[in-house]
Amino acid sequence: GSEMCIRDRYKQQLEDVDIAPYFQYMCVLDEATRPEHRAMHGKVFRYDDPFWATFYPPNGWGCRCFVRSLSANEVK
Repeated sequence: GSEMCIRDRYKQQLEDVDIAPYFQYMCVLDEATRPEHRAMHGKVFRYDDPFWATFYPPNGWGCRCFVRSLSANEVK
């Protein structure tokens, strides 16, 4: 299911932190997006920031948010 896909994606992102050490919180922006999730859209934190322990998606039932991996150059 989708949970396995999310775990696999997270594992892959962690394996790539040497080239892409930043994660960006992304939302599907439409009428169904929760305001709290919309407020986090586009925020960037290092992969080891405590933010991700709480907010790595999915965040609640039906959450469609996801995380993009970014290199240091992409964050500049």
